Amino acid sequence: MITVFQNIHDMMVELNKNVSQTNYYAERGLSEDTINRHMLGYHPQGFNAIIDSCEDLKNIQKRPSYKLYKYVIPCINEEGVIDYFLLRTDAQGEELVKVLNLPSRPVQFFNWRHIAGNEEVVFVTEGAFDALSIEEIGYPSMALNSAAYSQKFIENLANHPSASNHMFVFIPDNDEAGRKMGEKVEQLVLQHGVNAIVVQLPEGYKDPNEFLIKNRGDFEQFIKEVYEKAKEEFLKKQLLFPVSSRLASFIAKVVGSPQRIISTGIRGIDDALGGGITKGLYVLGGTPSVGKTALLLQIADHMLRNGVCVVYVSMEMGEDEIIARSIVRNAFRETGEMHTVQGVLTGKMRKEDILMYLKPYEEYAKNFYIVESSTNSDVHSIRDIVKKLAKNREVVLMVDYLQIMLPPEGKFLSDKQLVDYNVTHLKKISRDFHIPVVTISSFNRSNYMQPVNFESFKESGGVEYSADVVCGLQFSDFVPKKTDEKAKETFQELRASNVRKLEFVILKQRNGIGYAKVPLTYRAQYGHFE
Repeated sequence: MITVFQNIHDMMVELNKNVSQTNYYAERGLSEDTINRHMLGYHPQGFNAIIDSCEDLKNIQKRPSYKLYKYVIPCINEEGVIDYFLLRTDAQGEELVKVLNLPSRPVQFFNWRHIAGNEEVVFVTEGAFDALSIEEIGYPSMALNSAAYSQKFIENLANHPSASNHMFVFIPDNDEAGRKMGEKVEQLVLQHGVNAIVVQLPEGYKDPNEFLIKNRGDFEQFIKEVYEKAKEEFLKKQLLFPVSSRLASFIAKVVGSPQRIISTGIRGIDDALGGGITKGLYVLGGTPSVGKTALLLQIADHMLRNGVCVVYVSMEMGEDEIIARSIVRNAFRETGEMHTVQGVLTGKMRKEDILMYLKPYEEYAKNFYIVESSTNSDVHSIRDIVKKLAKNREVVLMVDYLQIMLPPEGKFLSDKQLVDYNVTHLKKISRDFHIPVVTISSFNRSNYMQPVNFESFKESGGVEYSADVVCGLQFSDFVPKKTDEKAKETFQELRASNVRKLEFVILKQRNGIGYAKVPLTYRAQYGHFE
């Protein structure tokens, strides 16, 4: 019995499940992630059978040749809905076209959803497989679905309020038709005032997909260089436009899709931060053993439970310890059971109890990505990870911690230069991907027993001026008049206690309360704040 779907979107979800039956997409250089992210589909009986399986396609007249079109490429619109698709065939024949647009429907562009996205630079190719090739290596790309539609595409851009938020990089095919298209595009973008440039492929490659298949490394380098130059050009152009020309874009972003405030799960902190965290760079400082990592992991757990994707870059702790901390904290929070991280890791906690607490954790940990300290955890590698994950989901990046982040490859920097460099680039990650970035910072030893202040932060210049929010943890009511042996002893006793009275102190908040103190109780043995 044939399952009949009411609409194209639901049908494409099902057709995407069939791709394991074919190697067609893999042979074009596409990974499983790219195939699934773009909902690429397959039907072994071809387009005629697809028509039969969707109520929304019943007005299309079937043809004998349609059975040869088995590969389905959805065109996702700016609302994230699939109501149009392309069909491809791998059969040979003089009368066959490789790509078939959906009959009886106005042509839609592949990946038009990027028009409403946050990417500053968007590539535009002739064919969908060329756009998918660029998406494969991590950059946003649309496709015209034919060189013949270049004028319609640019006219659509000119009439869309979000188009001015992007620089469009057209990469035509390396043939005569592509050359003519490139010349036409250059004239049209000037005529319509669209931010766009045309870039030619290197000799020896017909189109981006062939470039990807034949020489992936050079293709990645080529696209990266074009992207960086286009972004630089776009930023220069932005300086030439008056604010009045950007108001439509402002309304589309702020009214149409305002920044979401993400709760930390701790009411006092949320209240002081205006409801939670949003796009920007947050720096959390404190002395050793004050609970910085525990606080960040508790906040991460809360966000994960609420469907937020968290990327946690851990420079000191391994994945096992992070998971064990969640088990201990959740056991205490949910039932009051008292376990320790050491007890989990050394087998003192019963296997049945561990499995009981792991069951709910397993569900929300699907959105949890732990990056352990290694050669690929410098700020640029972290950026690449965020770029892949932030395409279609809400992401928060957490870095533990700032002072021991690896330097970028090939750069030799002093401690201060490295902190300033990493702060600047973490801020850029936040800005470019419109996400919150939270990083832990250590304190200067000379400020361990002083109230939290800007001087407490190691190499504090970059932190003070670049961060959107600067905050710290300190012991409540501990302000010694002098740093003598008695004060040091009291400080060590506070650090060793299982129940610690602390204050969450806001020193700077660019768009909120400039200074605030939030009382907290930290139960150190269980890694739990309240």
